[in-house]
Amino acid sequence: DITADNCVLALWAVSSQLSEALDVMQSWGFVHKQTFIWVKTKKDPFAGILNEINEQIKKYMSDNNYSDISLKTIIKFCNLSKPILNIDSILAFGLGHLMRNTHEICLIGTKGSVYKQLQNRSQRTVSFAPVTKHSQKPEILQDRLDLMFPDTAEMKLNRLEMFARRQRPGWIC
Repeated sequence: DITADNCVLALWAVSSQLSEALDVMQSWGFVHKQTFIWVKTKKDPFAGILNEINEQIKKYMSDNNYSDISLKTIIKFCNLSKPILNIDSILAFGLGHLMRNTHEICLIGTKGSVYKQLQNRSQRTVSFAPVTKHSQKPEILQDRLDLMFPDTAEMKLNRLEMFARRQRPGWIC
């Protein structure tokens, strides 16, 4: 009863219950269109990488008796050194049945036609964002939906987030 025609649904789905989430979407009258993936990162994902770069530069300077080093030398050094970005080093370590989940899936579905309201098609379907409180989702999805479907002078859109963990301007939470 809370949805109408010409409506978008963003439904977070647990990986192990993906088929059930698709069933819920369909039972509510929505057609699955695509997915949004949140890649979960550590709270400060690049701290280790920045520390590693800093340590390598210090060692390089010490080994070569530099008291100062140019940006050109740093860039050259970093390009020649061992790879310092291992994607696993920035990912959060979650639970899972067979493997550790480092992402969450959000199913995107529509009911009716939403294309008249769609103003921005350049939003990406994958986002990297830190894990915060248990079950709390990143704001990036709502930010992208707001860009895709902004309020206009002709039409103010209704936005509802069920089970919200905070208030958000322009949304019923």
